[in-house]
Amino acid sequence: MTPSPLIDALDEAHFGGKAASLARSLRAGLPVPPGFALGTTHVEAMFDGHTEASKELGTAFTELAGPCAVRSSAVGEDSAARASPASM
Repeated sequence: MTPSPLIDALDEAHFGGKAASLARSLRAGLPVPPGFALGTTHVEAMFDGHTEASKELGTAFTELAGPCAVRSSAVGEDSAARASPASM
């Protein structure tokens, strides 16, 4: 299990809406910095303490050239179904 290149993170159910939007932006030729995305399977494996998942994440970070930004997003956190009346 390895982090996916950001350009391939199109599945919102697996990568979340932010990663999927960035993937679509990259595919459209917009200026998005290179990166990777963690799917739900990888996140669950890390949560469960699987050392291979942590190693793969470390490798992905070391392969990025230069500084990087980390963007956290849960699957579905920006969906309309998650909006509460108090936040509107």
